[in-house]
Amino acid sequence: ADNLSEAAIVDAIRNGRTVVQLQGPGAPMVDMTISGATIGSEVADTAQVTVSAHVTGGAGTILQLWRDGEKLSQQEVSGDDKKLTFSDTPGVALRRYRLELINDLNQRIVVTSHIWVNGVADDGCGCASSEGRGNWVLALALLLLRRRRSGSS
Repeated sequence: ADNLSEAAIVDAIRNGRTVVQLQGPGAPMVDMTISGATIGSEVADTAQVTVSAHVTGGAGTILQLWRDGEKLSQQEVSGDDKKLTFSDTPGVALRRYRLELINDLNQRIVVTSHIWVNGVADDGCGCASSEGRGNWVLALALLLLRRRRSGSS
């Protein structure tokens, strides 16, 4: 929330911009960005995701990256003011990423809302096309156009 007013808090919840400290306000804090996008935002058309995390007050905990409800990886938080990064290839889909901070008993301490990522195929051509069907559809359209022209002469 931009401030602690009721309206600002309700707006943050409605827009998915939340970080829940399950042990109360004295719990560690986790901030997350992807390509400059903050929690509750969407990142458009990216073939590679770098999740940047900033954990304060979390020495000795474990930070986990979750995508679409599945844990992808985790890293130990070795200090009270720690910046960590995770990388992932989202593929061709709309994906949702969030972070969880857990203790050594695997108990959740902090859970963030999601950052949405619209992934694209990385087919090595450098064009980062959102679907591999693009060239196939173009080729089919050209073939149909050629057949139509050859049939009318």
